[in-house]
Amino acid sequence: MPSLKASVKKYVVFVLVLVCVVMAFEGHASDESKNMLHSDFDTAMEIALLIRLQYVDPVRVTDLLSAYMETNTIEGMLESLNDQYTQYMDREAYQTYREDVTGTYGGIGIHVGLRNGRPTVIAPMPDTPAMRAGLASGDVIVAIDGKSTENMSLEEAVSLMKGPESTLVVLTISRGDEPLRDVEIVRAQITIPVVDYLMLEDDIGYLGLITFSADTAQQVQRALDDLISQGAKGLVLDLRWNGGGLFDQAVRVASMFVDHGPIVYRVGRDGIRSAYNRYSDVPIYDLEMIVLVNEWSASSSEILAGALKDSNRAYLVGTRTFGKGLVQGVFPLSNGGALSVTTDRYLTAGGHSIHEVGITPHYVVELPEFPTEQEQDQLSVSTPEDSDQIEELEDPPLADDAADETETGLEDSADFSDGADDSVVAELDGATVQDTQLAKAVEILRSILDGQELPAAS
Repeated sequence: MPSLKASVKKYVVFVLVLVCVVMAFEGHASDESKNMLHSDFDTAMEIALLIRLQYVDPVRVTDLLSAYMETNTIEGMLESLNDQYTQYMDREAYQTYREDVTGTYGGIGIHVGLRNGRPTVIAPMPDTPAMRAGLASGDVIVAIDGKSTENMSLEEAVSLMKGPESTLVVLTISRGDEPLRDVEIVRAQITIPVVDYLMLEDDIGYLGLITFSADTAQQVQRALDDLISQGAKGLVLDLRWNGGGLFDQAVRVASMFVDHGPIVYRVGRDGIRSAYNRYSDVPIYDLEMIVLVNEWSASSSEILAGALKDSNRAYLVGTRTFGKGLVQGVFPLSNGGALSVTTDRYLTAGGHSIHEVGITPHYVVELPEFPTEQEQDQLSVSTPEDSDQIEELEDPPLADDAADETETGLEDSADFSDGADDSVVAELDGATVQDTQLAKAVEILRSILDGQELPAAS
């Protein structure tokens, strides 16, 4: 390990390099731009140092500063990492990020994530302006009020879509091979849901987990207790369209079903694998389980799904998950903004890396195509803006042999009989569509509860 004297020497050299770069910039800057230059470059220096200390892979400060000098922007400097999840948040975007996700805000009501460097709709929330405007999972947001989203941070995109109730925002949407189109949406007060649950049959409960926010585990526990009081012996846990959220909440929810072994591993720059075991203060539920996933189940959803699959605790039904196996820490900056930086990679309980690969369910089941253009890709089994692809750690339990960490703050189809339960049918814009994934989950769960032979896995 390098000595303290050697480390100090390195940072002295680092500071001298920065001073020289500042002087070089000042030599070419006009008087009007010098104050802004100082402000931007001070922030760039702070960010470069944070990345040098915290980023999951070794990074040379000189490479970062070279990228900054070439582009004259912090965003250009961060692009050199080729990591869409390491992003700079200005003061406004950071304030938006810090809003309590269980409260209300003025916005349009969508969960979004980054895909190929663009904000992409994971799912519109039920009964929100976004859903009524026809936004659907997979829609790429190309521009917000005419401002291109190319290389835009997720936090900035969310900030631009939020605003006072009754104000207008225009999203330019790309959907498949269709021409680009502008969608005008009037903002409203949005209350962010966390869980949705109901009884499907006499002894089968359904629990939809929408996001991993600060009190997700508490709400899941209350929902499970209520379902059990109604006679539930089996559970369908729905993680579809769940874009992730807080790392520790995923570990807490997994702790309700996994009674031994690690929940997840985190691997940092040093390559040391840190195991996160179940929380001992969380009750265990021994319900038979089926878990629903799809291509929009990401990050913390994949931590939970991976733990349940690798521990043989539940069968997974649906389609392959998103494939985000990175963890971000959020570091406040002296200018009031913050840096979201990738600090770790995670491995599922079985030691599998899922980044850009995803998790393949035991039973691969596609949803049917909708019969009209206006119908949404999201199904709801009940009658009828943000997603923090940033993961913030709140001291999950480490395995005994793991290092301590400082707190720093995502195809086969199946046939079914005509007599499917009404609970697996969704009403969307007047069209009735069977939720084939939920139907398969109920079929498998019924077989388990009745002691019958399970259908063959895909």
